[in-house]
Amino acid sequence: MRSQNFISSTAAALAVLVLPAAAELAAAAGRPSAAASFASHDKTGCISSEVSVFVRKGSDNRERLELRILQADECNEVALADIESTVDLPAGALRVAPDLSFATLNASVRVTDRQSRREVGATIRLTWKATEKAVTALRSDEPGGLGKFIRMKQAARRTLRLANASGAVSLPGIAITLPAAESAWIGNAEGGVPAGP
Repeated sequence: MRSQNFISSTAAALAVLVLPAAAELAAAAGRPSAAASFASHDKTGCISSEVSVFVRKGSDNRERLELRILQADECNEVALADIESTVDLPAGALRVAPDLSFATLNASVRVTDRQSRREVGATIRLTWKATEKAVTALRSDEPGGLGKFIRMKQAARRTLRLANASGAVSLPGIAITLPAAESAWIGNAEGGVPAGP
């Protein structure tokens, strides 16, 4: 899954040019983010669900969520849900511990299901808990979405911690079971200057 590969590659990239990581980061001065990827089947083995979440607080202090949900009846080869939306969040929807040990996302948003061509409400309640020590590096890019990076003309100091993620994502009339995340991380970026468009 492309989103899972992005989450894994982001973690691998920070293994280069490792710097001593501070025990805590000044969250107010940084750009905290978190990502998680889930995949599951229901009890019949027919209904598959893939959920990917990326959430970030930008330099303008706006919190933004990118959500992808794919659900299909594989036994009957029928798509049930196809959602790929990027939406702004109310302040405080994303909470990240200063040392990146813990993060939560609590949000209710409107998204468009491309399968039914309807706008629906989605509720996301996720918790991240770090499983590894923080890794810090100077990087010329930083995550800007699922499979997307923001190029920097001046390097940013990025810190990342691999994590477990759990919780619930719900849509009207669609049951989604979230197992343990296939991949997840909590991150922060400080400094740096984005390159032009």
